[in-house]
Amino acid sequence: MDPPPSAAPRNGTNGDMDMNNTIDGSQLLFTPNSFFDKTIQDSAAQAESIVIINELLSYVDFYRHRAAEANLRKVVGNFYTPVEINSAKKLLVSSWRDALVDCALKAERRNSTSRAAHDVEVSDIVGILDFFDQKEMLRDAKFAAVNFDRVPKYGPEELNICAIADKQAELNAAVTGLSVRVNDQVCNDTLVSESKSIIQSLSQLETTLSNTIEKALDQFSHRLSNISTDLVQATYVRPPQPQPVQSSTATVTGYSTAGDTTDRTRNVVIFGVEDNTDQSTLRNVVTRAVSVAAGRDVTVDDAFRLGRRSSNGKPRPILVKLHSAWDRRMIVGGSWKLSSTEDFERIFIAPDDPKDVRNRKTLDRIVKKATADGKHVQVNSGVVSVDGVNVFSVETGYIRNDG
Repeated sequence: MDPPPSAAPRNGTNGDMDMNNTIDGSQLLFTPNSFFDKTIQDSAAQAESIVIINELLSYVDFYRHRAAEANLRKVVGNFYTPVEINSAKKLLVSSWRDALVDCALKAERRNSTSRAAHDVEVSDIVGILDFFDQKEMLRDAKFAAVNFDRVPKYGPEELNICAIADKQAELNAAVTGLSVRVNDQVCNDTLVSESKSIIQSLSQLETTLSNTIEKALDQFSHRLSNISTDLVQATYVRPPQPQPVQSSTATVTGYSTAGDTTDRTRNVVIFGVEDNTDQSTLRNVVTRAVSVAAGRDVTVDDAFRLGRRSSNGKPRPILVKLHSAWDRRMIVGGSWKLSSTEDFERIFIAPDDPKDVRNRKTLDRIVKKATADGKHVQVNSGVVSVDGVNVFSVETGYIRNDG
């Protein structure tokens, strides 16, 4: 992938200087959030050069001849938002508007029952770049990225959660196909025992490979769960950060918690949904929220509030039981999408952790905040005290001090 150009912004004294063009006529097109500090000149060919600053276009241009188009479309469609995809296409079309007069790929797309608009637009972007290649129009064009947070950290052909799911589906289809072919070829009794042996071997192979893939998915899911939990805490728990007080001390000793045997592999917890909704509205909000996070329709087996209704109007969390552990992985991994979705900005999703895990996290937050405030903090056997007063226990939760 071509490195992003860099150039310091120039405040020229000449009133008619165009900030989108270099001295030698090279043209720079960039999105509003892009930044660069060096222009690119084509002094050898003395031809007009164009540098387009867009992370999506630079990724597609780099990989479109290095990976299968279907894999490239899948990565781009899953990583970038519909708004980013639409903006990238508009930038590409506006850069070569005259060359695309008769090209049908420049048209605006709308959602249909068969495909989403942004999915079609990803195919349009790849098709337009191939169209330019055929006309040799990209020789003097460069695509660059400046915001590397918006560039996928892996290539379309590399191992990722989408590729794992696809490979498992391909494996299941291949094994099923082989089983059908073996059954069709069994024409007499002499081949029956041999065919059964083949089917058994294939079944064992499928089981072995499925277990291997499932283990990899579990590891991947665990990492996603940790990242999601960190994001939730960073977004909704913002303790003050004063300068450290030299006199503050914190003494922490070890503690242990009892195990929780409840099956939580298919559960998530939703926070921030108003508590005055009826059951029908509640189920609709829950279904929409998990579907937005997963990026597809998700089946909800059950959903209900946790705890008693609060007198201060604070909404109670909702425990959601899903149809499969795979749905839970997809929802937890995509829960960040809710913050940029209308009507879901104040709603977030977290894994259904056991009580001792939740209490550990609460204890850690109390210790962190009290220490930052310069207070004396001590943790012993799962009980935290602040300035000599016990305030929280991993086993029982908050400790009331009425006296």
